[in-house]
Order: sequence, then C-alpha cells, then structure tokens
Amino acid sequence: MLKFFKKSKADESILPKYKMSLEEYRDTISTLTPQELKVYNEVVQGYNTEEISKKLKLTKNTVNSYMKPIFKKLNVHSKVELIVAYGNIYNLVNDVNNDD
Repeated sequence: MLKFFKKSKADESILPKYKMSLEEYRDTISTLTPQELKVYNEVVQGYNTEEISKKLKLTKNTVNSYMKPIFKKLNVHSKVELIVAYGNIYNLVNDVNNDD
C-alpha cells in the first residue's frame, strides 16, 4: 500500500533527511490551526495550490498564506520537503520498510 512512500536504498542519497520522532511530529501537527491542518492534509495527498483552493473554497493566495506557518511549524522549506516528511512519518507509523 502506498508504494510511493516506500523508499529504496537509492532514495537515501536523493531525499532529504527529516529527523523528527513520532511524538515530536504529533506535537507539531497539534500546533496547526484547523484551517492549516486542512491545507496540510490536501498537500500531503498531492493536490496543488489551485486544486486545494477549489476544494476548500479559498483563494490561491489564502492557500499560500496558510503554507508559510505550516512550513515554519514543521521546519520544512517546500511542499516536496513537507511530503517527504509525511512519507517518513508514514513509514515510521506503518513500518512499510520492514516487510523483508
């Protein structure tokens, strides 16, 4: 399931490291406002700004304004880093890399 997030050895040199324990991640996510959390959830599902704005009935500028505090709170600098961070936490929670 979600093989997109399953990483291989080759990925290690490409993907940035995102060092945060599950507890730290939960604490950080809990600091997001309800609207930031909605935007965050859409981003990690792969929706772009235009799709998020239509889905949540917000302007693109409003979506972008929510991204700034999300990035700051999760200590990332781009949507790619945000998705990678989510993928790493997903792997930690679901242990998808240990199906040997």
